[in-house]
Amino acid sequence: EQRALAQCSVFSGGFTPAAASQVLELGEDANTLDVIRSLRDKSLLRSYQPSPGEVRLALFESVREFAADQLEAMEQRRATVARHEAFFLDTAERLASRNLDASQVLKHEVENLMSIVERTLDVMPAAVPELVAALRALAALAPVFHTRGPVGVYLDWLDRALGAAEACDEVPLPVLAKAYQARGKAQPQRGRALEGITDLTTALTMAKSAGDRSTKATILTDLGVLYHHAREMDRAREHYQRALALHRGLGDRRAIGRVLGNLGALHHDLRDVDEALNYYNQALVIFRELGDRRFEGLLL
Repeated sequence: EQRALAQCSVFSGGFTPAAASQVLELGEDANTLDVIRSLRDKSLLRSYQPSPGEVRLALFESVREFAADQLEAMEQRRATVARHEAFFLDTAERLASRNLDASQVLKHEVENLMSIVERTLDVMPAAVPELVAALRALAALAPVFHTRGPVGVYLDWLDRALGAAEACDEVPLPVLAKAYQARGKAQPQRGRALEGITDLTTALTMAKSAGDRSTKATILTDLGVLYHHAREMDRAREHYQRALALHRGLGDRRAIGRVLGNLGALHHDLRDVDEALNYYNQALVIFRELGDRRFEGLLL
């Protein structure tokens, strides 16, 4: 229980029982959930439900500070932080790839993911592995900050992380591409549409060089959206169609549906009603098959 309490100090903003099972290392004979339950029964952990059926755990702040000191004394902090980082980055990237689900699920893990960013950028210059982790965390958080904000704070962190990456030539291109993509999508929300196009164009070049077809396809869609908003309709259509071809080659049905919906909106704006209905209906079939009621509603 002492080891568990000390290791729980690495969590920020609470954690799920599933996260505890992956991050805490208590030995082969220990049942992590039983230990966590015992700590809760002793009021060293508190449990709460942010939404019906969802249980999260957290330490009271005074207990967390004491537990963090004990973790340092046990010389287990580095290993525990590494497990925390691996779990939350893997979880966030998996959820972020689902697009719509991510902002709902990851909203509870913003503090855990931002702790990865802060650990890196508060101690500069950062080592390459830590910088890569910070960039991955920021890119994975894009769906949350784009829909919930605050975008200004998010852009400030991205600026710092990408500034550090620009001074280092060892960050992998796929990681850089996703970070530039995240910043490019966020820029217009602060009135920086041109900077957004520049960032997305940079991200597209990196994704091409890395041979990352999936990221390339999503960046093409994002560029199409920015050109669409700027009423550069020919450029928007070109980028949507290139993205659609790539997504079809990858077999990504959800992404195909979203681009078809974007093409429908583009033709709708051009008052080409027949073509707009054609694209809308194609997209509607896909989202009904996927059971995605939110996008079905938007298309209707």
